Amino acid sequence: AAAAAFAQSAAFPVALAIERATHEIEIALSATRESNDASANRDVDACSSFLEQHFVDIDAAAFAAIEANAHSNQANAEDEELAGECDDSCVDPTPTASRKGNQNENGNENQAGKSGRRALWKWACAETARQIVAAPYLPPAARHEAALYGAFAGDIRATLPVCDGDWEDSAWAFFRALLDQRVDAAVRGGGSGFSADNDNSNSGNDHGNAPQPGHVLRDDDDDGQGRVTAMEDAASVSAPRWPTLDSIAATPTSAEFILDTLRPLAEREGTQSGERKAQRDAQRCLILGRTRELVQEVVPRWVFPSVSSVGQNGEDSQNTETNNTHPQAKPNPALLRFATHLLLFLQQSLPENGGGLRGNGPLHFHVNKVVNLYVVHLIATRRYALVPRYAAHLAKATLVETYTRFLTLLAPTDLGMKKRILKEACQWIAVDGDEDEETHDDEPHVGVRAIVAKTMHDSRLVVLWDGSERSGGAFSGRRVFGAGAARGPEHRENILEWALSLAKTRMHAEAATHACALVRQLCLSRTSRALDFENRRRDGDPVSGTTNQSENSENFSSGESRARHLVAELLPPDLQRNASESDAPGAAAELGDWASYLAAASAARRWRDCANARDVAGDLLSGASVGGAADDAAFAAAFESCKQAALDAAQNAVRAVLSLAYARESEDGFYEDTDGQTPQSSDDAGFWLDCVSLVDGPEAISRGLVGERGGATYGTGGKAGTGDQSEPIAVRLLVAPVHDDVYETRAIDDDQTDTIALEQIASSLQSALELRARDLFTRAADVAVTVEAVPGVFGEGASADVSNGMLLVEISVASRTADEESSRLGVAKLASEALKGDLPSDCFKEDKKSPRLETVSCDASDSEIVRAVCRHVLWPSLLLEAASAEADIGAGTNEITTLVADAKRGLHKLFSVRETKDLVRSARFGELGALETGSRRV
Repeated sequence: AAAAAFAQSAAFPVALAIERATHEIEIALSATRESNDASANRDVDACSSFLEQHFVDIDAAAFAAIEANAHSNQANAEDEELAGECDDSCVDPTPTASRKGNQNENGNENQAGKSGRRALWKWACAETARQIVAAPYLPPAARHEAALYGAFAGDIRATLPVCDGDWEDSAWAFFRALLDQRVDAAVRGGGSGFSADNDNSNSGNDHGNAPQPGHVLRDDDDDGQGRVTAMEDAASVSAPRWPTLDSIAATPTSAEFILDTLRPLAEREGTQSGERKAQRDAQRCLILGRTRELVQEVVPRWVFPSVSSVGQNGEDSQNTETNNTHPQAKPNPALLRFATHLLLFLQQSLPENGGGLRGNGPLHFHVNKVVNLYVVHLIATRRYALVPRYAAHLAKATLVETYTRFLTLLAPTDLGMKKRILKEACQWIAVDGDEDEETHDDEPHVGVRAIVAKTMHDSRLVVLWDGSERSGGAFSGRRVFGAGAARGPEHRENILEWALSLAKTRMHAEAATHACALVRQLCLSRTSRALDFENRRRDGDPVSGTTNQSENSENFSSGESRARHLVAELLPPDLQRNASESDAPGAAAELGDWASYLAAASAARRWRDCANARDVAGDLLSGASVGGAADDAAFAAAFESCKQAALDAAQNAVRAVLSLAYARESEDGFYEDTDGQTPQSSDDAGFWLDCVSLVDGPEAISRGLVGERGGATYGTGGKAGTGDQSEPIAVRLLVAPVHDDVYETRAIDDDQTDTIALEQIASSLQSALELRARDLFTRAADVAVTVEAVPGVFGEGASADVSNGMLLVEISVASRTADEESSRLGVAKLASEALKGDLPSDCFKEDKKSPRLETVSCDASDSEIVRAVCRHVLWPSLLLEAASAEADIGAGTNEITTLVADAKRGLHKLFSVRETKDLVRSARFGELGALETGSRRV
């Protein structure tokens, strides 16, 4: 039957042409072998040319025959018949007997004939492979030829020998045979009897659906049906049939059985390469559809080498102490990349919530952990352009935390690179978050804006974790300090540039809030005692400069100069306007206050410089007059010029400070009355850094000053309202102790070590704070004071005193509705006296003097407390400098003293006892000078 079918096919003429040419070649080769004379040897080349020409003729004849029969009716009919066979037998494997009413008896006969034709073809391929293998001489090419026939038939016995123990080749051969077996069963009408193995299925197949050998194939002339009786069929073991009993026995019955058979090959490869073992484990889970095992067990084993298994809830099965004792090895970058792409592909491809790998699925924790590790790897290898592409797949909390650390790492980079980094981030992560994603009511949308805002917030954070008791267990430990305690002021300025780098001024509101917090911390170092120490150093040797004036001036004025640089140069000109029109009108107004303060401080410093220049000119004039070696008129003119410049600078300084002390003009702030009008009382107008217009929405809500829009709590005049009374009123200072005497000694000998231990200073400072708190608070038992030594900070704009070590000072008072306002003022006053060094000196037994403190960071339960500390520190130092300028004018006026003494204005409450004495001393000096010169104004 097969020979007859081949004789009628379109390939028969091609086969005949090849056969004739091959016969002629064999005759020529025989004649060449039998010829032994010399003439025959000389004709070898001619014979080779003859053979080559014949091969060319054979190829030409074959292609000509193929071309002639390619578009023939017979070839087209064969193509249609094969296509129909595939449609009927492969696409629709429904058994013929079950198609009730859809096919007649003739159709059943056609289906049986097509199935038999397929079985005959596959049996012929398998028999050809068997005969090739059974030949006495088996050249290497013959093994692959037999394997090719075996692959056509789906016979594992012929294909497996050429796999040579390779796992992938063997797996392909096994699964090819299993697939062909299932298809053969479906074509014969027996059903595949196969279901994909997964986590919930049993290994192996149902024995009731086990594959059966095919019927014996006969010519159609035997009985008209191409079949024999069941008795004859069973007896004909060697008759043509497919599949045969031997092929069925050699073919595995399930995918799991195949993988178990190949396990020794996988283990052998695993001993040679860990990457190959990981690949085999992943292939096994993918073939069996075991996603949970792949994600929870396989991937963690080769991404996190020290983790043996991970629980369903994301908790390591190993003991926590063991993990801490034996840190996990660094993951293989190639395996980490492979795992990331594999999990992301499954997340997008699998149905039903990505097979549990998406956001709310039970396996998303593991995907998030692996992808986050790969993002960290990209950051470590400086492949910054790829970071946002993969970070976009992270969970919200992980995305914010990882990207915040990424931006913190790149804080020292230039502004151009920061703009490029944020531009690439906005291509994959929404600026304001994805509004289409589902979020809870209390969970904001996560975007680039939220990431940059958290980056700025974390740069100011002093304590990340305070070591308090964890929920569910009594666990306590050492504090973990943040960037506010571990980085210098230059780092926080660099972080501010991220907000300024985002396009379209979208973060000017957040930038203004961050800038206000930085300026507060920087300016708090300008205490009256620090200013007096600087002035004494500047006046000590104004000619020779042997007092190291530049170093000391930089040490003191670094905070003020940085604040001036930030406000006047770093912030863009339109930031204040944009912030006031968006979500931070209070921060915008506060920046205006700081600009006015820095201008007044600059005017006072300018007077001090002019006064020093005048004194120098006077000394030179006195020396010239005594020695007579110079032109007295020239020195006198220079002295008069410097004197006039100092007078003008002193007058300007006094006017600038008085102008700053005047009441602010009424501004539209956050608050509104219930009728929509802005409060117009004198208290609401406010003064410098003391106005309700400086308070933005989040701060006002946290303090209980306002309720929700439409509520009834508005316009409380800056006093505490209906906030959470359970939260304590607290302030946290990170400071560096500065001993003026010790510093003077260091100026002579830089190698001299500090004789006062930092821990001893912390203990004395805490005792002094507790002693002073008894006088400031009616309920001293409600006040908690702690002082802790903290390691110093090197570089990034930190001063030498900061590098020697710092102190973390925390003052908290239990919030009570009755005396909350007095508690807030008491906390601010106690913190300011600590900064100014005006605490009781009895507690400092070593040097009998409270050290002044250089502020590194200042934070509180709300921003108003920090502003109150700034008022207590900065107003006295600025007014004392203005009083000295007024006394230097020599007119005998006392406008500054009168302003401080004004009970309604209340500036005298901001002065300590020492500062009040200094103010009176300056006023007395001015009066005496005016009386001496006779220029006192009446």
